[in-house]
Amino acid sequence: MWAKISDQVERLKVAVCNDRESNREWEFVTPDNLEIDTLPGREIRLSKYDTSFYFQPDIVKLLIKEKPDCIVITGYENATYIMALIVAKMFKIPLVQWWGSHSASGVLNSSWTKKIKTFILKRFDAYVTYGSAATEYLVEMGIEPSKIVTSRNAIDLGEVDEIKVRNIRSDVYNRPSGTERIVKFLYVGQIIDRKGIFDLLNAFYKIDDPNIRLKILGSGELLDKMTEAINKMGDTRVEYVGKTKSFSETQRFLLDSDVVIVPSKREVWGLVINEALSCGNFVITNNSVGAGRDLISEKTGIIYNYSDEFALQHSIYKAIDEIRSGKFNYSDSLKAIKDVTVERYASDIIRASRVATRNNE
Repeated sequence: MWAKISDQVERLKVAVCNDRESNREWEFVTPDNLEIDTLPGREIRLSKYDTSFYFQPDIVKLLIKEKPDCIVITGYENATYIMALIVAKMFKIPLVQWWGSHSASGVLNSSWTKKIKTFILKRFDAYVTYGSAATEYLVEMGIEPSKIVTSRNAIDLGEVDEIKVRNIRSDVYNRPSGTERIVKFLYVGQIIDRKGIFDLLNAFYKIDDPNIRLKILGSGELLDKMTEAINKMGDTRVEYVGKTKSFSETQRFLLDSDVVIVPSKREVWGLVINEALSCGNFVITNNSVGAGRDLISEKTGIIYNYSDEFALQHSIYKAIDEIRSGKFNYSDSLKAIKDVTVERYASDIIRASRVATRNNE
């Protein structure tokens, strides 16, 4: 994404709080007009909330030295972001909030935390959101709609060989239909509580169908507990297949599957949905996942009510019928993701910076 933004500006400097966390690691590609610095300082990992708190005073010196034309901040909840906000206000630098949270994705939702959040967010000159749910949330907090640019989170579709996808999918959907057809499900993501992996296992085990399969791909702090539970159940329909380090590796599993399930308890967006659609998968997700609202239709998947304990199980049954009956057409998934590109996303971020500049005059 940063590389795509740098294509549209004279120079881009990115200051990251961390280039790796306990459950994530990023690899940066840096064009000539893009610089990426990892800020020194202190990190406090808040595992309960799946986030970190950072205190990095060097952000102040960096911003004063760089004198940027615009500052884009990707949050509000730690000291580093607040220091950047203060510098922007002191030197009257246009300020953009890059926002993804929505009403179903937050953890801290008490009245006093909402007041603090609203107070901080109203200091920004413009906002770019990834998802209509995120935009709605900002408006509910009193942000003027004219200051918001609504975009959609994206993957680099240039990494997807659509001809290969169509060839593989055409072969898959020429297979016999009916109850003998093996329907393959896939989970891709972190093995942590927030991702709802045990909700998925509990629902899947209740499906009385010998011709369905579930592969689980990922890693995380609950991996040992999950594999122990799988072994204890002794259900050969479920298999943990390890983790991947790149989308090209993940793509092999996506193309070998019919249905991707994203059962997260809270999810700001959920890029695995983009990846699944780009590979022609049917998708099951719930109303706590931001991407579902903008990317999933009746033709491409199912959005169930997370608060209904039986909804995931019923969704799996429905997906089995969609695949075996031939109602689902993989081409609908490819169409749904076709225009959700990183280039368009980058352009929306640039547009938000222009809105911020106008509002800061």
